[in-house]
Amino acid sequence: MVLFRKVVQIFVYLFCLMFIGLSALSVVRAVVLASLLSMVTTPGLL
Repeated sequence: MVLFRKVVQIFVYLFCLMFIGLSALSVVRAVVLASLLSMVTTPGLL
């Protein structure tokens, strides 16, 4: 019974890690896209 609870805790932990990783990835992708767009639209800054 204690082992089962431990396994559930590990699964919840992994799920949270995965969720945080995915959201961080989407944020990074958005930032990269925004910087690329600004580079393309304003070549005078380069």
